[in-house]
Amino acid sequence: MNNINDIRVFVLSSGQPIIGFATRLNTGDWEVTEPHFFGLSQDQENGPISLQLAPLWPQQKRNFKIYINPEYSFEPDDDMKNAYNIRFGSGIVLPK
Repeated sequence: MNNINDIRVFVLSSGQPIIGFATRLNTGDWEVTEPHFFGLSQDQENGPISLQLAPLWPQQKRNFKIYINPEYSFEPDDDMKNAYNIRFGSGIVLPK
């Protein structure tokens, strides 16, 4: 089962960021489940920022996996983890 603490952001060699549930492999590569491109949007000045998600491939199935060796990766903040987990994980959010 996908765990909210396994959510990571990756930047590919193209510069495109993706987000997904990640597992580091012994080879140093990453297995990423439910990978999605993302963007941030804000409706009005100083308004809340929302996470916009788009699948890597429009027809990808649930629990789709890719294997990558990204330029770099990082753990996103709790708000970003929560937004992603509501849509693709258990739906449980981290407390504030």
